[in-house]
Amino acid sequence: MGDIGSRRWDYLILAAIVLGALAAIALILCLTIIGARGPLYSAAIDAATGLDGADLGRYDLNPLFNLTLRVASRSIFSGDCTAPGTVVEVSYAGVPLAAGPVQRFCTKRRGTRDLQAIAAWGTAVQVLHVFSSHMY
Repeated sequence: MGDIGSRRWDYLILAAIVLGALAAIALILCLTIIGARGPLYSAAIDAATGLDGADLGRYDLNPLFNLTLRVASRSIFSGDCTAPGTVVEVSYAGVPLAAGPVQRFCTKRRGTRDLQAIAAWGTAVQVLHVFSSHMY
């Protein structure tokens, strides 16, 4: 009879080890999936000039936009950085109006950072009359 009780304990210990290993694998998978989420990018237009060309009877604009770029890291393991050579583009109804370079900057893990004073500009941007009347 002592032998049967010993086997039960052996099975219980084995079951606990298997369940513990499965729980550890599930935890590692969850952390990997959560930690691998990419950053969120957003931009706000702080100021805009050069959009009044239509008032002068012209439809080629030389717009200048001052932007604030926000990068939010969603990773629990590391922060995120803008890549070298990153460019922001400003468009209206799918028409590109301006573009400008972004300096490299980084956030901490699970952090958010704003980069202000980004300039984006366009030169002799051709805008159809139908778009220019809605841009003001």
